[in-house]
Amino acid sequence: MSIIAKSLKKIRLKEKEKNYPTKSFSLGKSKYVNVGFYGIIVLLILLLIVFGINYYLFVQDNQKTTDFNIKKYEIVFSETMEQYQKIETAKINEIKLKYHLIMNNFKELKGLLNKIQRSNEKIYLKYYGILCFKIKEYDKAITYLNIYLKKYKYDKDVVSYLGNIYFLKQNYKKAIFLYNSIKNDNFETSYNKAIIYEKNGNLKNSIEFYKKSYFLARDPLMKKRIFSKIFLMENYESQQD
Repeated sequence: MSIIAKSLKKIRLKEKEKNYPTKSFSLGKSKYVNVGFYGIIVLLILLLIVFGINYYLFVQDNQKTTDFNIKKYEIVFSETMEQYQKIETAKINEIKLKYHLIMNNFKELKGLLNKIQRSNEKIYLKYYGILCFKIKEYDKAITYLNIYLKKYKYDKDVVSYLGNIYFLKQNYKKAIFLYNSIKNDNFETSYNKAIIYEKNGNLKNSIEFYKKSYFLARDPLMKKRIFSKIFLMENYESQQD
């Protein structure tokens, strides 16, 4: 009976193993299944970690680039604003200098020039030279105005003032040379050229520039004086012919 019982027990166990695998057998089978499933999960986790790291590095790199660009734009903006302020300050100072020149406020003009001497050499040289002309320090004016022309671009006003200085110093050759380099004459240059040509005996050119100065003149008394001059010179010229 014991042998038969044992045999039956074995048969039952075998049937159970077929229907319900034993731990040892099922473990082997489930291991392969579990390894494949968990392997996919681990791989996905690793991919997520790698993606997360790459995304973090990408964000950090973009943040650095953004921060760099912001700093760059801030520097450029700051420099642009600083340059703009300098230009605006220079314009305001030049307007003030012109006003003091027109009003003959030489003390205020000199005070303002001393303030801007270091910050704006260009304006300083030009207007200090003009100031020297106004107060009849002609040699000093020539020095400053010539330095201006050598260091900076051609300036019609500076050339005109230099021409006026040489005219007053009776250096007519230099004066006429400077006046002729000016494309559009103003009243003063036209009138002075007329006088120089008259002194040199060139009546034709003298009359031409007296006429030009007549149309540029604003003072009615000056217009009458020039008109009389033209009338007398034309009569004299007609008698010579």
